[in-house]
Amino acid sequence: MTSSISTYINRLKTQVQTWRLTKKMEVLREIYYPQRQEAYIRVKVWLIDGGTLEVSEYVSVEEEKVRVIRYNFHWQDAQGQLIKRWDNAKHHPELETYPHHVHVGKLAKPHPHTAVSFEEVMRLIEAELLG
Repeated sequence: MTSSISTYINRLKTQVQTWRLTKKMEVLREIYYPQRQEAYIRVKVWLIDGGTLEVSEYVSVEEEKVRVIRYNFHWQDAQGQLIKRWDNAKHHPELETYPHHVHVGKLAKPHPHTAVSFEEVMRLIEAELLG
């Protein structure tokens, strides 16, 4: 089972490295918990427009499939201002998509949002940056 987690983590890193908006990538943390069949990865991506994207995922093997348990995709502009952050932290039970939500810019209140994968976040960012 650990090999499926490491395959998943390696695929995520490859996606970041080969993404057309990636200027530079750094793995900030990569931890494997083989006895629990879980792993955590945190990657920082410097984008070609000067912005950054931090990707964090905690994954587990359930029913022989890798599942994302917790995620956080934090996108900032070149000045360090939040553009969007998609996550599933369990701190907004009032939202109909709980625990999934998105923070937009400086707005304090999060917006409902369906669960997102890294691939979906890549597409959303590309659509905003490249039109």
